[in-house]
Amino acid sequence: MRSIIPVLLLTLFLLGTPLLAAETRPTQADIQADFDAGKFPECILKIAKVINLPPSLAKDYDRYVLLMLKGEALLQTRQGGGASDAFAMA
Repeated sequence: MRSIIPVLLLTLFLLGTPLLAAETRPTQADIQADFDAGKFPECILKIAKVINLPPSLAKDYDRYVLLMLKGEALLQTRQGGGASDAFAMA
């Protein structure tokens, strides 16, 4: 009986995780607002959360625009190598 409780808790956690992830996913407008405000590190982190979403979840994002924003934000934070990669992927 004692070994079932951790398994049940883990199962409940894993079932609830996609719901939490959807709520905490930034919108493209949030990402653009951070970029426009000069909050480049925050912008880069938010892009990292959404850039590799499966197509069914990424329908609200323009991948090209995100990659261009990432490249420009990386340039602003003096990370030229990463910026080059982001522009190439765009």
